[in-house]
Amino acid sequence: MPEVINQNLLTVELALRTTADESERISPILAETIRADLSLAEGMLRGRSATTLLSAALRPHDQDAAIAIATSAELIHIANRMHKAVNLLPKENNLAHIYVLAADFLFSKATLYISSTHNLRAMEIASRTLTRVSEAGFENVIKGTPGIIDWDNPLQGYIERAKNEIASVFAACGESGAVVAGLPEELVLVLSNYGLSLGLVQHIRHGIDFLDRKPEIIHEIQLHNEMGILLACLAEHFFTAEDRTNLLAMQAMIQQPTQENLQGLLELLSVYADQALPLAEAICHNFSAVAKACVPGEVTRTEIGNAMVELVDLASTGHVI
Repeated sequence: MPEVINQNLLTVELALRTTADESERISPILAETIRADLSLAEGMLRGRSATTLLSAALRPHDQDAAIAIATSAELIHIANRMHKAVNLLPKENNLAHIYVLAADFLFSKATLYISSTHNLRAMEIASRTLTRVSEAGFENVIKGTPGIIDWDNPLQGYIERAKNEIASVFAACGESGAVVAGLPEELVLVLSNYGLSLGLVQHIRHGIDFLDRKPEIIHEIQLHNEMGILLACLAEHFFTAEDRTNLLAMQAMIQQPTQENLQGLLELLSVYADQALPLAEAICHNFSAVAKACVPGEVTRTEIGNAMVELVDLASTGHVI
């Protein structure tokens, strides 16, 4: 990453840790919960922040505003992770309400960072993204058992969930960064699509890593959840009609998860996921190439364009959180 991007990423990390420290006065448990999530990012690159900062760097811009947007996006991501964690806790777990309150606290902090930019369009993008993430989470809860595949609408339902919960935040980062930099509307759209594609690359990588784990130690709900989303991503975006038919044929195997079926399914999904990853990367690289071609100035175009390509490569190898 360019040095200015690395420095700004450190500033975002400091802001996140400051948020955890500030929460100490509210509740030590709240602070501990936030810090536990922050620790997951150690040694990883924050993809949402990098997407925001790289998009904004395509033109001279207000760096404080870009950093505020990047920080807000990471807070939304952490809050969403906490809300999802509640669904996997046993009902008798007394920490469930702490997770909910912690997530709500982070959502409110995220809006404060966005409002500090005084950029109405950035605020609108953040509000839209928060709404999409919240609606996706709420839909999972009201359906009953969280994470179980809705086979009445397996493809569209789950690809929308992936877009809403993960990729939509990446898309908002690309869009917001472009808006802060005052880039033309066609480039704003390109960078939003770059972010969306990058989010899906990260999601597929996460699915591959998940499939590499031993199925017997994974909670059944998590297994349904991850397989369902990955299955939809693969079928909807990267394969032919025949491939989609083959993927949907796995439905019965997932619905009746015997150990033998699961092992075979894991192996088959791994093959499809490994094939899908370079296709997703290619889509993302295409958007980064378009963005690079639209930027005046050879030095900026080369440096930032190369960094956008690097970010895709990092996401595809599991180094982006």
